[in-house]
Amino acid sequence: RRAVFNLFFRGFFWFLWACPMTPPDPENLFFAPSTRLQEGWKYYAIRTRPRREKQLHQALSKAEAASYLPTYFTEKERRAGGGRIRHYRSELILFPGYVFAVLPSRVKSLPLVAGKVAHWIDVKDAEVESFLRNLESIRDALSMKISLTPYEGVKPGKTVQLSSGLLRGVEGKIVEYRGQLLFAVEIELLGRGVMMEIQASALKAVD
Repeated sequence: RRAVFNLFFRGFFWFLWACPMTPPDPENLFFAPSTRLQEGWKYYAIRTRPRREKQLHQALSKAEAASYLPTYFTEKERRAGGGRIRHYRSELILFPGYVFAVLPSRVKSLPLVAGKVAHWIDVKDAEVESFLRNLESIRDALSMKISLTPYEGVKPGKTVQLSSGLLRGVEGKIVEYRGQLLFAVEIELLGRGVMMEIQASALKAVD
């Protein structure tokens, strides 16, 4: 019996060594429904110190907090030797100066985190659902490689819903931008959002 017991534990520890557990992805953890049930955890839009968004995102992961830093890629040009033009992709932060997170209050005081934060913006309990819904819509659009244009200070119009297409069911606002009517998803807490071109036939009014 002892031999079987020893053999079992040798096999168990070999399994742990060969298949180490990977920590949960902070982005998936941020959107997971179970995260909302964590007692004492709150959602924040964190205003970072200048150019500290990625550092804070990494620090929060090390502190076992859940965070989301939406980014997108854009095509750029650069002149090379001989007058040649080289094309390259650049990763940009969708909402510069902000990281979104959910965490227990103790994490806020950790030096690893606190030194990169300029201001904590609480998401009120009554606003959490719409806050997460809009962020998740933006994440879905990014994953589908839909072209998004960030905006700030644009006054949104009436509420509509997409009735077809990849983002069917998503609610947003109609905004007028440079003479065009575009579909927008806004993070109201920040007064910022993203705009995208959508055919008028794909929109329906929301009462």
